[in-house]
Amino acid sequence: SGSTSGNASGGSVDDGTHVSLKESALKFDWSDDLDLEGRTLSISTWGAVPDRYESGEYFTRRYIRSDRTEEKYNVKFEWLPVPDTSTFGADVAMAYAAGKKYADIMFCPSFFGYDLAKLGAIIPLDDYIDYSSSYYSMNGDMLKYYDGLHYSYFPDELSPSSSGYMVIYNTTLTEAALDPSEDPMTLYKEGKWDWEAMANIVEKTTKKNSAGEVTQWGLGGGWLLEALCLSNGFSPIGSRDGQPFCELYTDAGLNVLNYIQRLGYTLGGVNSSYQSNTFAESFNQGKMAMAITTNWTAANVIASGMPVACVPLPMGPDTDKQVIGTEFQEWWVVSSISDFTPEELIQVALDMNENDPAYPDTYQSPEVVHEKYIDRMYNGNVFSTEEEAEIFYENLMDDNVQKIVDLASYDMRWILHSEVQLPLYTGEDPRTILERVRPRIESELAK
Repeated sequence: SGSTSGNASGGSVDDGTHVSLKESALKFDWSDDLDLEGRTLSISTWGAVPDRYESGEYFTRRYIRSDRTEEKYNVKFEWLPVPDTSTFGADVAMAYAAGKKYADIMFCPSFFGYDLAKLGAIIPLDDYIDYSSSYYSMNGDMLKYYDGLHYSYFPDELSPSSSGYMVIYNTTLTEAALDPSEDPMTLYKEGKWDWEAMANIVEKTTKKNSAGEVTQWGLGGGWLLEALCLSNGFSPIGSRDGQPFCELYTDAGLNVLNYIQRLGYTLGGVNSSYQSNTFAESFNQGKMAMAITTNWTAANVIASGMPVACVPLPMGPDTDKQVIGTEFQEWWVVSSISDFTPEELIQVALDMNENDPAYPDTYQSPEVVHEKYIDRMYNGNVFSTEEEAEIFYENLMDDNVQKIVDLASYDMRWILHSEVQLPLYTGEDPRTILERVRPRIESELAK
């Protein structure tokens, strides 16, 4: 239920011990005697409801746990499919406006969750859950809305989207233009993978013909501005005093714009395409040395047999931490309209998701979670080597690695690309661009 959410590893626990939800993450008393009197609790999934007997090991384990929770608390689960995910937000809003619940518990990507939070159709959970606890150390910060409150109760299972943006590079092109010491993965392992290193590679791998036309791009990617903001320690849209704020109007934001101008105008080495299919085509044709991208583009390239490598985002000048920056986060949310109390819903939901060693038939140790992540990432062509998968796994589990989700809406992302990023490639002054586009950005933020 949900696309990848479900079986948490229990947070980042170095000694391999289990972190209990009721001991570490709740602000209310867990009731072992909870009796819900046979009432029905509805849970909306994403897409169809998987068949419990034909859905593979992952969902089989989820069904076993949910059966156990039903019996423990005398409750009946009703699993509701979302046949058209594109209308999910509107469907929930319509039910809310009519004073009816869509479901007691819902799964959705965070950009739908943002809309539901603003509407009031889901509740903040900070009064019930301690998001500073070790259980939420991996991605608790990614469960926030602009008001600084958390609206999702459960961190997602380690999944492709958890790995965030990455830099994929064509090793044939980079080896032809660079010294071995300048290889991105080599630089990353030596702690030297930063913006200066990336700019050097863009300069050396960009090629032009006698007419000055680019024949080989040093860098591309439809998420360039967003990913570089994240690599510099912030989301392009952040929060100030509980309100959304465009972080490009800061010194760190201006550094991002100056850097993009340097790469795209001064060096002339950036493919400016916004659409993932368009820049991916150039990469697939061997006309691009590097691309900042998401996991699915990397998977398509690796599956094609192209000689590529994947490395985390380079570190920007305004952060001293490695960053995992993701496009969206998967949320489990609690309806503001329900016959159950928030405590009842949260306890039931967390109980059936607890990776509890007391139940050997469903428990997965940290070692097994680790092994499954590496297997999924490598065999799923997200990474070209198991070593790369290990690096991204270690970052996910490292509390010192900053985890940031891109909070920009789709409309805002288009504004930032078309009205901020593209003019940078023509050499226009970043401050002039920001002042010109300020009314458009403020209008979008006001929505």
